[in-house]
Amino acid sequence: MAKLVLSLNLQNFAATQYAGYAFDSCCVTASKQVLGANEHGVFMLEEPVHDEGNIEWFFVLPTSDLHEDNQKRIRKINVGGKAEDDFLFSLAADDNDEHDIDVVMDKTDLSQCSGRGNGRRDKFGRYWSVKVSGVQDFSLDAIEFEAVILGHNIKRR
Repeated sequence: MAKLVLSLNLQNFAATQYAGYAFDSCCVTASKQVLGANEHGVFMLEEPVHDEGNIEWFFVLPTSDLHEDNQKRIRKINVGGKAEDDFLFSLAADDNDEHDIDVVMDKTDLSQCSGRGNGRRDKFGRYWSVKVSGVQDFSLDAIEFEAVILGHNIKRR
């Protein structure tokens, strides 16, 4: 059975996620050789080659009510950091259908910058789930949500 593995680089605290990992454990020897072990034995692992292009990645933020009991709309998403490309934020309110927001970065050369994405007026709810994804090298310093807080009696369409 394939496994999901999370790896943390202790030099720069960069996290990596591997899907479909076929080993129960792995280690790095003093000579920098990576070994993987499963029920069939111990294997020497080689440096991965990614000829297909960029590696797709994502992370999911904890579901939140943004410290407000009322329903709300996400009007804008502001981010700060460094990136080689834009970000895709997938939002879902109260476990409803996801909708995507493109967050366009000011610079895409891995220099410090900011980016902004516009929300939708027709999507609202109390609890929000957020998935951030992309296909580039990045470093995020801040994610800020601008929300419109709604009254108690909301008519659904």
